[in-house]
Amino acid sequence: MDINIRQAAIEDCDELYNIRQMPKVMENILSYKNEPKDGLRNRFLNKGNDLWIVSEAENRVVGLIILSMHNNPRKKHVGYITIMVNSDYHGMGIGSKLMSTITDIADNKLKLKRLELSVFIENERAIKLYKKFGFDIEGIAKMSALRNGIYSDEYHMARMLLG
Repeated sequence: MDINIRQAAIEDCDELYNIRQMPKVMENILSYKNEPKDGLRNRFLNKGNDLWIVSEAENRVVGLIILSMHNNPRKKHVGYITIMVNSDYHGMGIGSKLMSTITDIADNKLKLKRLELSVFIENERAIKLYKKFGFDIEGIAKMSALRNGIYSDEYHMARMLLG
């Protein structure tokens, strides 16, 4: 399967919204059921310096990774990653391709020194992916999100590029 990586466009927002609403995706991100459809579109339109990259397979958008940068001068060297992949395409290399693209941009173009992300501690597939790209668990945020009426813990993970 060919996977195309490109910058996101406003036209992608409807498909990205549909991905966010998939049960197997929603359970692992901070999206919520019945989230307003225009919420994602508004976030895209107001993204500022954030970099939105999508993956396409079989002529449709199947994944998104966002690299958010800090405005605080003391944190200009830090980026924060958010990622989601259409659940029909889990295990097909989409997440790896998105992570490879964004870490390459962060390291070689933006010259960031630290990348951060958060992941629910039960999401073993994602944790394995992040470790593959050099992320380490730095701590646990206890009861950080409410999912299906249950408080869930998150790992805070980071990757440093020294030099």
